[in-house]
Amino acid sequence: MSRKRNQGFTLVELVVVMVIIGILAVISVPMYRNYVERAIQSEGRALVGGIASAQKVYYAEHGTFMAVAAGTSQSTTLGVDARSNTYFTTFSVTTGGGGTLFTATAVGGVADAPWNVVYRGNIAAAPTITVVDQ
Repeated sequence: MSRKRNQGFTLVELVVVMVIIGILAVISVPMYRNYVERAIQSEGRALVGGIASAQKVYYAEHGTFMAVAAGTSQSTTLGVDARSNTYFTTFSVTTGGGGTLFTATAVGGVADAPWNVVYRGNIAAAPTITVVDQ
């Protein structure tokens, strides 16, 4: 009589595989979430970068920076349009220093983007871009 050998995995082998998958998940999920957050924030950085470029052109023509009300999604004067963005769909620009400095803020309007991206620029110094939690 021939004995039929059982085919398959033992319980120990299955547990070892589950532990390895768990370790990989613990390492990779936070890294992936960080990557997604940086990708989302790059849309806000691109928006404030476009606003900054438009403000420099406006300053060259008018000798002052232009203020834009909070909650704006498009400025035809500056040529900035955030309506097609996915995460940062509104912005604002405040001015100060007699029109020689400005702060542009891109507002994250959805749950996946709980940040504001803030660009501070003026005539005399290098600009700064920061990401701020809402």
